[in-house]
Formats: sequence, C-alpha cells, structure tokens
Amino acid sequence: MHSLPRWMNSIMKGIDEHMHDWNKPGNPARKLVYAGVFFVFGLMLVYLGFWKTLLVAVITAAGYFVGASDNLEDSARKLVNKLFPPSTKKVTYGPEDMEKVKKALEKKEAEAKKPEEPSAPQE
Repeated sequence: MHSLPRWMNSIMKGIDEHMHDWNKPGNPARKLVYAGVFFVFGLMLVYLGFWKTLLVAVITAAGYFVGASDNLEDSARKLVNKLFPPSTKKVTYGPEDMEKVKKALEKKEAEAKKPEEPSAPQE
C-alpha cells in the first residue's frame, strides 16, 4: 500500500474533520440533508410504490456493500454465512447461554403454576 503525499494527507485530514463536524446531531446542514433524503424516499414510495422502492433500497445497499468492501469475495462469504449458516456447522452453547435458558424455563414454569386471579364481576 502506497503512502499519500503530505499535501494530500493534510487535505484528507481537513475533510475528515469537516465530516465529523457536519455529522454532529443538531447541525442545520445535517437536518437539511436528512430532510432531503427522506423527501426523496417519500416521493419514491408515492410514485413507484412500496415494492419498487424496497427494490431500489436493496440494490443501493448492495452497491454500498460492494463499494465499501476491501475484499469482495471474503466480505460476501461472511455475509452469506451470517445470513444462512452452513448446516454442517454445529451450534455450541456456553455456560452463560445455558444459564439464560434455565432461568427462562424456570420463569415460564413459575408463571404457568400461578393460579389465574378471577376477574372482577361485571355489572
């Protein structure tokens, strides 16, 4: 990986600082940008409908994913494995997980054993 020239590093630092300042909550420019984004999203819902707008959003997210990944093959493999875990991979639970399951089961059993209180008579 090549290092950037000094002048470009200073420009990149300035852009980074500007982006941090811009992205703070309550910034008027941020309010306008988000208002514009949601306005366009609303227009898309009205003119294209829900499903076509959803398709545009999914394709946009896929484009962001492709553009943001350093190694597309590894990133795609990790995403697919996260969404659809391999069936040959065994799921293992740790002691903390087992304690959570036992507590939830005990709570459910305790709730089932409670007698139901009679409701107030209706007039």
